[in-house]
Amino acid sequence: MLSTSMGGEYINDYSYDCGIKPYVNALASRIPTPGGGSASAVCASIGLATGTMSAVYTKPKKEKPSLDAAALSNLAKKLQEASFHSLVLAQRDEEAFTALERTWKKDNDISRTEVELIKKQALDVPLELFNHSYKNIVILDEFLPKCSKNIISDAKVSIHLLCGSARAAFQTVLVNKPSVELTKDLQAKLKQIEKIESGLIQ
Repeated sequence: MLSTSMGGEYINDYSYDCGIKPYVNALASRIPTPGGGSASAVCASIGLATGTMSAVYTKPKKEKPSLDAAALSNLAKKLQEASFHSLVLAQRDEEAFTALERTWKKDNDISRTEVELIKKQALDVPLELFNHSYKNIVILDEFLPKCSKNIISDAKVSIHLLCGSARAAFQTVLVNKPSVELTKDLQAKLKQIEKIESGLIQ
C-alpha cells in the first residue's frame, strides 16, 4: 500500500514526479485523496501530452505558411506547458479537498470566513480544469486539419481525453454547488465539446 494513515491523518507516499503506477495505486486505495478531481486533471495532462506528440511529429508545409516549423514548435511548447499545468491542478485539487474535509469535522476551529474561502477554492480548481481542458480542445480541433495524416489518430485521442477531462471536471464542479448561471455556462460549453467530439467519429 502506497498510502497509509497515521493518527487519523492520511499520508500519500507518492508524488506527481514518481510515475503513473504509484499514482494509480494510490487512486485505487481506500483514502480520500487522490480522487476524481485529481484523476480528471491527470487525464487532461495525458491528453495534452498526446497532443504535444502529434504537433512534434507533424511536418511543416510550404503551402501553409501558418504551419511552419516555428508555429509547430510554438504549439508543441504550449501544449506541453498545458500538460504540466494539469498536474499542478491535480495537486491543487488534492490540497483543496483535504482543506474542505477539515471543515466537516465537528471539533474544527475554522472561522466562517475561512470556511467560505476553502469552499471557494474547492470550486475554483475543477472550474479552472474545465476551462483549461475546453480551451485546449478548441486549439487541438483547429490544429486537426493541419496535422500529419500518419499521426492524426493521436491528435484525436488527445481531444477525446480532454473531452473526458472536461466532463469529469464538470461533475466535480457540480458537487461544489456552483451558481445557476455558472452551471448554464458550463453546460453550453459541454454542448460545444460534444459537437467537436462527434465530428471525430463520423
